[in-house]
Amino acid sequence: MNLKVRETPFKERWKYTSAKKAFNLKINPMEHSPDFSGSEQPGVIITDKPDHRVLELISHKIINEKIFMISNAKSPVVVEITQTLAKPLEITYPSTCAPLFLFISDGVSCQINEYFESNEDQHQAIWLELGRNSKVAHTRQSLVEDVNEWKYLYALQDRSSDYELHSHNVGGSLKRHDFDIQLKGDDANFNLKSASFLSEGKHIDQQITLNHQGKSTKSAQIINNVADSGATATCNGRIVINNGSSKADASLSNKNLSLGDNVTFNAKPELEIYNDDVSCSHGATISRLSESELFYLTSRGVHPAQAKNMMARGFLNNAVSGALEEDSIQRLESFFAKI
Repeated sequence: MNLKVRETPFKERWKYTSAKKAFNLKINPMEHSPDFSGSEQPGVIITDKPDHRVLELISHKIINEKIFMISNAKSPVVVEITQTLAKPLEITYPSTCAPLFLFISDGVSCQINEYFESNEDQHQAIWLELGRNSKVAHTRQSLVEDVNEWKYLYALQDRSSDYELHSHNVGGSLKRHDFDIQLKGDDANFNLKSASFLSEGKHIDQQITLNHQGKSTKSAQIINNVADSGATATCNGRIVINNGSSKADASLSNKNLSLGDNVTFNAKPELEIYNDDVSCSHGATISRLSESELFYLTSRGVHPAQAKNMMARGFLNNAVSGALEEDSIQRLESFFAKI
């Protein structure tokens, strides 16, 4: 069996988000550095002097937006992690900040936590390069509603690296998240869990490109969205299995739960396979709360609003994990009071 998709696939990257509004976020200057915690520990080096590795990362024309995301910056922030960290490196963005480049040395294990806490409209960009046999557990927390936000993340994984990404979000006026993951080395492994709750009328657009290049690479993605009336959630998950990526194993699950009327879900899983010797699966579901399950709870004395709240929380919490799991669940559940 030889599966092949068109050589130059058309990606409807800006069909569900206003490109004008997102690109207008560039008016915020990318001059400030993010705030770091844990940067004082041995093995963390921070500088504002980019080297050849930065130029190599941004030269690849995989997603055109990446050049835009640094064009308004005076100087990027470069972080090098040279030894296994005893405690997490925590990064907080008080506003639009300079692009961030993280280089993880061979054999290093570390925890990275990112916090997007600003009430200001902003855009952020982060590049990660994982060395051989490195292991990174990365949690991103974006739990402020009434902002316009565009986040771009690029990761390049070398041989036998392990990258675990957790993304916890609420919708906003405009929220756009781009993920560009390159499994370059043999036996590289990537896992994504993303949980997003959208209050009435809110928006989120997640664009994920996952490129399997090395042999025996593995990836698994779980993306759950819960949306109330009038909200719009988009998930475009594109998995590419290159010709040289034999024994690749990739899976994508995107589940969406509607809590009200006029909810829009744009679920777009995509596979591009150029190798016969692979294992791939993808699926997307869109559903409402089960009437039979609601009846079961209410017949046992649970108030209908509480029953609805409990079921929605359970659905979303299935995709919440990582170092900030407990805090993220508590903060996400505070938004369910609006249901």
